[in-house]
Amino acid sequence: MPKRLSPDCITLGKALGFGLFPISAVLWRNDRLSLRPGIGVRTFNARPFQAAIVNACIDMIKGRELFERSIAIGSKLIGDISSLSARYPTVVKAVRGKGLFIGLELSDAFARRGRMVRDTFLRHGVLTEIESGLFNRKVPKDKRVNETIRITPPLTISEDSTWEALRALEEGIQELQKISEQNAA
Repeated sequence: MPKRLSPDCITLGKALGFGLFPISAVLWRNDRLSLRPGIGVRTFNARPFQAAIVNACIDMIKGRELFERSIAIGSKLIGDISSLSARYPTVVKAVRGKGLFIGLELSDAFARRGRMVRDTFLRHGVLTEIESGLFNRKVPKDKRVNETIRITPPLTISEDSTWEALRALEEGIQELQKISEQNAA
């Protein structure tokens, strides 16, 4: 988000529990919504052990500068994945993201073949999630668009693991390219 913008509300989750338990949080500007502490909180309420883990997680993210690191590694990774998009346009339509939250949008030829794409990447050691940008029961499946591979490595990923994942991702894209060429023939 650009520095000049300040959101009224932010939702957080997943990483707060450090993979140990589900937890989420909602942060808001008091000038937009003013509630006394604890209002609206019921499920999984007031767990000191979980709160201690969240605090430790935040301390680790700050102490190891994981946010800044994710921006640096993510920028390089987005550039490298974008070069794959240029080399394999019949598979990859676009790449977008910020930090280590990256989306690889599939070309129209693969946009509605998410399961096959997922299985192809899995054979190469890449565990992916396919996100559909438009999901509405009233919209027929063949009209849904923007199927995107979500790439969200851990904030603590090593540089070696990053490049190993990129290599595996390229191998999966190469296999999809061959499938595309076979279908065109």
